[in-house]
Amino acid sequence: MKKEVINIYSSGYNRLFWGMVFILFHINIGYITILPSFIAYLFIYSGLNILSSQHEAYKKLKLIVIILILLSLKDIFYNSATNFLSAQFYVLSLSSLIDIVSGILNLYLIYTILNTIYELCKARALNKTIDNVVDSFTFYFITSLIILFFIPFSLNLTRDLKLLIIIPAIFKFIASVIIAGIFRRCRLLLKE
Repeated sequence: MKKEVINIYSSGYNRLFWGMVFILFHINIGYITILPSFIAYLFIYSGLNILSSQHEAYKKLKLIVIILILLSLKDIFYNSATNFLSAQFYVLSLSSLIDIVSGILNLYLIYTILNTIYELCKARALNKTIDNVVDSFTFYFITSLIILFFIPFSLNLTRDLKLLIIIPAIFKFIASVIIAGIFRRCRLLLKE
């Protein structure tokens, strides 16, 4: 029986890992979205559902993930809406607002998951992982704040200045890969 519980927790962290991977590879080709974000959040929700018996914080995060699933559906509707609406500025403004709210909720989600991992590692005296969790979140937090700050001003910037967002986006991608790696390691470290 205990081995079955271990495999369940391992599966939960594995789903968090795949959810983070799908967030990383949110790809748009023209008006077609490949690997939309809501699929990533479905994986994360599934993982949190499994892990909710390991820690109470995971159970509380499920509502945040449901909101993120609903907000990420915007990608499907936004791409088709730009074809039909002449008031693209309104669509872009609403889309930017949804992106900001999603970014803040995503930041809270990642913080809470990593904070819970921190607490679980602290209880198990996994000091190396604790340091890695803190450093990874700090890196992710700073790059996310830069991008969130950039979004409202991006409508008024020239095309050349908009390209500057590539630098923090690359750093956020790297931070996200590191966090996905932490989720992957937790599959073995926190499987009990």
